[in-house]
Amino acid sequence: MAGTSKAKSLWNKLITNSHEAINTVRLLRIEQEKLSIAAYEIEHTRLDWERMKVNCVLELDQLEVSLKEPHIDI
Repeated sequence: MAGTSKAKSLWNKLITNSHEAINTVRLLRIEQEKLSIAAYEIEHTRLDWERMKVNCVLELDQLEVSLKEPHIDI
């Protein structure tokens, strides 16, 4: 009986360790995917910022041109 109990205990330990290893790999994949999504969002935020800066410069240039144009008072 003692041998059977010990073997059963070893099998349970092996199964538990196997499940922990699988869960660790799964959690690492999830964390990697989260980092990938964060990197994607950071890049798009940077691109949005660059687009807004360019649009701002264009608007300021248009404003400057319109202020320099002679205005006719009616």
